[in-house]
Amino acid sequence: MDIPHRPSEKPQLLKSDTRQWTSGWVKFAVIGWEGQPEDNYIVCQKLLLGKDQPTQKFNLRQRDWVNLKRLIDGDLQKYSEWEKTVPTVDHAALAVLIANYPDLFEKVLSNPNILKLSEASLEALDRILKKKWY
Repeated sequence: MDIPHRPSEKPQLLKSDTRQWTSGWVKFAVIGWEGQPEDNYIVCQKLLLGKDQPTQKFNLRQRDWVNLKRLIDGDLQKYSEWEKTVPTVDHAALAVLIANYPDLFEKVLSNPNILKLSEASLEALDRILKKKWY
């Protein structure tokens, strides 16, 4: 069981990483309390070299970061065409789908080569499920 932090406890740097390019650098860090991710912050800092601007810094709480990922992977994905980073699953819809097509899921999951399916095969499977579901 995690013990909540006291208001007087200062957050700690839990992890950070920096990527550097010829045009500048980007640093990500997680600051907070061990074992309490809901209270942690994700910090993003960006500096473009050769520009007369200060370092840009963004602090997001975990719930804000999750909501941002959902927005990018959801409504904005078709406009940005960015690769989805986190699959979003509607658990209620999945439960209904499994209840309606248990034989399909049984066949797919019993396939010994399921982990070796190509990207094209997974996309075809996705299209089949969408046709049956929608």
